[in-house]
Amino acid sequence: MLVQRLVVTGAEIHLRNRRLSQSARGTQYWTPWSQESSAEEAVIRAKADGNQIVVAELAANSVRPEAFIPSFPVCLVLGGETDGVSQEVVNLADAVIEIPMRGMANSINVSTAAAIVLYELSRRAEAESSSAGV
Repeated sequence: MLVQRLVVTGAEIHLRNRRLSQSARGTQYWTPWSQESSAEEAVIRAKADGNQIVVAELAANSVRPEAFIPSFPVCLVLGGETDGVSQEVVNLADAVIEIPMRGMANSINVSTAAAIVLYELSRRAEAESSSAGV
């Protein structure tokens, strides 16, 4: 399984919320998830657990998704469309991925960003497991 766990920070999640249930369409029951108060603390713990910290954000040192070479396991950090990922979390990152966009927009929906980056990570994980004979 590519995604082992989802950690939500900054917003309180209520599973009985009608909009959440409609958007998630049941997936909230498929992947273990937790809620934490601080993204920075969650990233520090993930890093201590041996995860490569990868942030999807516009930054001076960011690379395109296809140029990124992951070192699994990966902790992918996504921010909200308005505020993005805090500079404190970006500073903790081992890599920063930038999704290239043309035109006037400089942000995309978090679910779209997640889909793009997770797709690329899944391709890389599949290639890694194929080359390892798994």
